Amino acid sequence: MQTTVTRIWPLLPMLALAVCASAASAQLSPFVEPPVAADVNPDPTIVEVFLEAAEADIEYVEGVATSVFAYNGSIPGPTIEANLGDTLIVHFTNNLSEETTVHWHGVETPAIMDGSHIAQRPVAANGGTFTYEFTLLDASLFWYHPHVRTDVQVEKGLYGALLVHDPVTDAALGLPTSERILILDDVQLDESGQIAPAIPSDPLEKVTTILNGRLGEVLLVNGVPAPVSLPVTNGVPERWRIVNVANSRFFRMGWDGDQTIWRIGGDGGLLEHPLEPQPYVSSTDAPDRGGSYEHGGSADPNEGIFLTNGERADVVWEPFANDGGTQLVSNYDWHKGSHSAAFDPRTGNIVLGDLLSDGTAPSTPLLLVEVSGPLGGGPLYEPPALLSDIEELDPNEVVGTMTLHMGHTPPPLPPSGDVGMFIQLKAPGQPIPFAQLTSLDARDVLVGETWIWEVVNLSHMDHPFHTHGFFFEPFEIEYQDDVVPANNIVVPVEVLERKDTVRVPARLGEPPGTSRTILRAYVKFDDTGREGLVRAEGLDPSANDSGGWLAHCHILEHAASGMMTFFETRYADQTFWLLGAGLAGTTGIPQLRGSGQLTSGSPVALDLTGAVESTPVFLFLGFDLLAEPFRQGVLVPTPDLLFTLGTDGAGELHLADTWPPGMAAGTELFWQAWLPDAGAPAGAQASNAIKSITP
Repeated sequence: MQTTVTRIWPLLPMLALAVCASAASAQLSPFVEPPVAADVNPDPTIVEVFLEAAEADIEYVEGVATSVFAYNGSIPGPTIEANLGDTLIVHFTNNLSEETTVHWHGVETPAIMDGSHIAQRPVAANGGTFTYEFTLLDASLFWYHPHVRTDVQVEKGLYGALLVHDPVTDAALGLPTSERILILDDVQLDESGQIAPAIPSDPLEKVTTILNGRLGEVLLVNGVPAPVSLPVTNGVPERWRIVNVANSRFFRMGWDGDQTIWRIGGDGGLLEHPLEPQPYVSSTDAPDRGGSYEHGGSADPNEGIFLTNGERADVVWEPFANDGGTQLVSNYDWHKGSHSAAFDPRTGNIVLGDLLSDGTAPSTPLLLVEVSGPLGGGPLYEPPALLSDIEELDPNEVVGTMTLHMGHTPPPLPPSGDVGMFIQLKAPGQPIPFAQLTSLDARDVLVGETWIWEVVNLSHMDHPFHTHGFFFEPFEIEYQDDVVPANNIVVPVEVLERKDTVRVPARLGEPPGTSRTILRAYVKFDDTGREGLVRAEGLDPSANDSGGWLAHCHILEHAASGMMTFFETRYADQTFWLLGAGLAGTTGIPQLRGSGQLTSGSPVALDLTGAVESTPVFLFLGFDLLAEPFRQGVLVPTPDLLFTLGTDGAGELHLADTWPPGMAAGTELFWQAWLPDAGAPAGAQASNAIKSITP
């Protein structure tokens, strides 16, 4: 069944509102709070809700029914509210005609509850179900969205907020009790008022959509076309929880008048100390591409409330105007380094340039704050000087650096408009897009270790870097330029903050390959509050195992085009490591698992499941890693030993014995099962590989 939700489209040009807001009240859409998910569990420490993804109709343009995807029939989906320490249970049903998942953006969940497409098997279309259950370990505004065809499904409306309160801390700090959620988005419509195709067929439009991301011409506040009217009471401070869920648009909220705003929190909760963002004054001058935004450019992310895709802000706004007065909040364009594209008449290939209009669009009104009540005589709200005590990660505990490189296929591009994105290199100068990654390419860490994320931006465009599962603390940005030495500086990050999404600024210099920008952040792979539950490895998820944690650009078109990788977390006492590299057959990818200890006389077992039934099994055991192409798959072990066995009628094989004596400590063993499969494209299927090390 489809749900119809009516929205009001502004009838006059938005620019007129910016010029004369008081004369344009008839244009405004009313402010709409997102619906709140019903908690069906009477236990005050458990929040249990039902969530459904399904097709719906919505009116973004008056009189036009736009076909969308929606959670529980609304855009945004219902806000899930809970308290710090609560258990959240979400019974999810997928009534779309395609697979999906629910990813809990920013939430530190058990590995199998993260909701990415490598953390779990996608929820089947037309009635598939999955239950998410985890403890809420941090108080902040989070959000949820799919991680299957994310660029398409989010653009069509699948997103919602998860607000985790800390009532004890909020009361102790005297934070405002009046709260609002502001979910900022945009939507791109075609001539008929429907969601535009994700990737245009025209080669030039295809290139610019992939490289720049899609920008919708309709800006939304809580699913309602902007501008919206927001009635407030004079002198009553409000806490605004803001999230940017747009595919690629960076939002920078600016305001008119003498307005004091405090930023008190972000992705991971409260800041240590409140910040007072400076008002943003509109400028149509694009930043000089020869200088960075931090030194020499005209765009300053510390002016206004600046949010890259996926980022959140926790701000306090106290209305201060005459009774009946208004305050305008607008979005100001950001120069993020967008590209232009054109055919080279000599070769027919596509060449790139800087989009000259980038960052010069007129401001767009988002909110018209309508103030009622007399001006108070008391002092304006000011938050406490100390909001929280964030644990600053210790550089002396760092065990290594994980380096990623963000970039795209260099021009010239083929006439078809195909362009690839990457965030990882297989070797220097050899990018590897996500579709080609195996577990053997993943970064591996042990739970409890502290590392440095080193994210290198090779492109002339800003990228929002996002990781799943673990907050990080940015500490510096380094600009390197091989041609202009004056650009070689290191800028410390002055605000200690727990982040899951952060802007990595564009490189500075010309030509490509001669400059880069490097963001560095500390990250501790901690499992406090989810002890024993963050192991994630092997890339291919099963019912009980996550394949890894994702790290990617949160411009969704970039992630969809390959700017995504994953990392694996393991426990130091693990005997068997999952290496992935399985080959799907008619029953999918068989799962090979090991258990026990590799010490003399200890019980040990190997279990193969999900394979072709009653079929020979060729179990390879190697003392080294081969990882070479074989039968359209990858043979991971060196073929030192080969055991010929067979599956039972359920497609399973179970081996159990005691470990023999005499094997030297530190011996690495690699295992993988191969089976004939007449119905598979390769005529065979292969299990994931596993690695074991004798203690």
